[in-house]
Amino acid sequence: MSDGKNLFNNGVAGSNGHQNLGTSALSLAAWDLASSSVYKQPMLVKNAEGFYGIGPLMAVNPKFLLVPRALQKTALEICSGSFVRESNYVYDNVLKGSAVPVVVPEWTDPNDWAAICDPRVAPAIFVGERFGLAP
Repeated sequence: MSDGKNLFNNGVAGSNGHQNLGTSALSLAAWDLASSSVYKQPMLVKNAEGFYGIGPLMAVNPKFLLVPRALQKTALEICSGSFVRESNYVYDNVLKGSAVPVVVPEWTDPNDWAAICDPRVAPAIFVGERFGLAP
């Protein structure tokens, strides 16, 4: 990546990372927190110290939930299930349709999952200022 960070990481957005890697159990709350973190990421204004994290919010929700095979059922329940079932309580799944689960065959750790945005909504090529931030 041009910012020198891994594509998937759980560091602080703008300074250390993209906040799109889950390293704990996948759940409705964890997915909602990851989606919120990705949405709140600042755009990269300039790839230099002092400029990280100062851009406007990207304001793009993740479109895909990448999971190992062990988390496929959980991902399907979060992204397409009609109801959430907790002990002695059932309610509507408000996150239904929030993402498309994608199983990554090479991933084997059941605690690792990731969120990525739709490249058609947030392409990796941006138009910048030719002579810097201010002419």
